[in-house]
Amino acid sequence: MSQIEYDSDTTKIVQSVLPANEAPHCVGASVKGTVVVLMADSAAWASRLRFRKKALLANLQQIQRFALVQDIIFVTNATVAASVSSQIRA
Repeated sequence: MSQIEYDSDTTKIVQSVLPANEAPHCVGASVKGTVVVLMADSAAWASRLRFRKKALLANLQQIQRFALVQDIIFVTNATVAASVSSQIRA
C-alpha cells in the first residue's frame, strides 16, 4: 500500500469515529510514530475537534492501526501550507 493510500485509509478510519456532523471537516490524517496528525478544513474546526481529543484518542486506540498512538496533533490547510513553504525556502 502506498503512503497516499495508507493516509487516505487512515483519514477514513478517523472520520468513522467522529460524529457524522464533524467527520467531513477532517480532511486528512496520518500516523507519524505515536502521533496522529489530523488536518481540519479550517482553524475553527481544528479547535472544535481538539475538544474531542481525549475521546477520539481513546476510540482510535481500540483499532489495531492506532494501538500505539499516544497523541493527536490538529493542523489546518494553512498550517501545512506554511510548513511546506518554510521547508522550500530552507
